[in-house]
Amino acid sequence: MPQTDVTGLVKSFSPTRKTQTGSGGGRAKREAEPLGSPGRERSDRPHTSPVSRVLKHMDRLVKVKGKIPEELYWTTYRLLRNQFYASKAWKDLSRKARRIGKKCFFCGAKKKLHAHHVVYLSDDPLRGLDISNLLIACKDDHMKIHEGLLNVPSDYPRLSNG
Repeated sequence: MPQTDVTGLVKSFSPTRKTQTGSGGGRAKREAEPLGSPGRERSDRPHTSPVSRVLKHMDRLVKVKGKIPEELYWTTYRLLRNQFYASKAWKDLSRKARRIGKKCFFCGAKKKLHAHHVVYLSDDPLRGLDISNLLIACKDDHMKIHEGLLNVPSDYPRLSNG
């Protein structure tokens, strides 16, 4: 593996610590702050959603896949992937896709539906929230797709926001 200076890249993927802000009584507000960085005021932050920041980090990570140690790549990828799938934006989009699709593309089942990324998140993270990149499959067929027992045809029905 060629030697590459990845210190800046590794810092950008560093874990976050939770800090509590707020005044005295009531519930404390929690926000993520990169380790080792000074606190920033809310007005200084760029106006991007947390999930879009995660997807941008994933995209940067995918682009340097062969240039960083494999263990670092997969550890960071899993962290970012888990943040993405836990996000409200993904949960809302997945729910909407299942409501639009209504049944499994393969067997027609109407229960235990999953939204499957046709172009995997690991291949193109920026399409993570693209509804036209989702296919509705039941739990069993979704597992078969990932095990390589079912293939998604190139002419799968594209979902749309309409």
